[in-house]
Amino acid sequence: MMSSIVLISLEKFFGKNHVIKNLNLEIKHGEFVTLLGPSGCGKTTTLRMIAGFEKPSSGEIKIEDRTVFSSEKKINIPPEERNIGMVFQNYAVWPHMTVFDNVAYPLKIRKLPKGKIKEKVMRMLDIVKLTGLESRYPYQLSGGQQQRVAFARALVFSPSILLLDEPLSNLDAKLREEMRFEVKDLQKRLGITVVYVTHDQSEAMAMSDRVVILKDGIIQQIGTPLEIYENPINEFVADFIGNANFFLISVNNNIAVIEKLEGSQKVAVKNIENGSYKAIVRPEDIILGSGEGKGRILKRAFLGKEIVYTIISGDTTFKVIAPKEQLFDENENVSFNIKKLVVLKK
Repeated sequence: MMSSIVLISLEKFFGKNHVIKNLNLEIKHGEFVTLLGPSGCGKTTTLRMIAGFEKPSSGEIKIEDRTVFSSEKKINIPPEERNIGMVFQNYAVWPHMTVFDNVAYPLKIRKLPKGKIKEKVMRMLDIVKLTGLESRYPYQLSGGQQQRVAFARALVFSPSILLLDEPLSNLDAKLREEMRFEVKDLQKRLGITVVYVTHDQSEAMAMSDRVVILKDGIIQQIGTPLEIYENPINEFVADFIGNANFFLISVNNNIAVIEKLEGSQKVAVKNIENGSYKAIVRPEDIILGSGEGKGRILKRAFLGKEIVYTIISGDTTFKVIAPKEQLFDENENVSFNIKKLVVLKK
């Protein structure tokens, strides 16, 4: 499969601040890839370098097998010539223009005939479910509708790549969840490559084919949402993605003994050398009401179909996610069994 985007040894300095460090990434045609990480990790800077809004300090960027930036070859193709659509966090729709004129703008500056502009705009408005609203102004639209206008404008000229910089963060929680599915559906129907920036792990996990975890300008891990959730490469990734309990363990002959707990807790592991390690256990991988572990319920919180329990055992406090039918009272003693853990690399 052809690559849509290739980033080679990208570096970016803002003065003495080294924000992107030897970043290498290959994105296939039609992939939905999310750059995920905390504020200041370099995800938006990376997106802006792909778009051409930020000039890398060094390295190379290829889009559809065409070099658009190379420090060595002194190539820097401007943003308008990279055939990229972009949607920003604040929508950036023009308040003085109607929906039609907002969406038509990229076609007008490309000097397409009026008939062709109308045909393309109306088709795109139909795709983003805004048919009938073409004469309205942005102030007459909801937040979700304004966001659709921004998507339509970014896609109307048939770009090869769509870059999205936290486009849903200004929407309320319910609409944000609805728009996740709409964005993913739109991407699939158009077959377009998407690079998405967010600090919201649930967005990344729900929408992405692959997730790129960044910290301090360095890629920590690249993988499918399931790979990253079930096999985080280090403590940062484990803690950033989902809920994680951290335990100290001793491994001997592929048996991990969890330390500082009341009662015996042994879990089989594979291909781990004997020694001491830190491990993570997801809250749903601890079973309450059976096993040799002994603990006490400190807190409980109802989350619809699930209950989150905070348990103390020995010197260790950890969380367990259990079905709502499995009801324990606060301060009640409870047995537990840890069925799965992930050993973190030293």
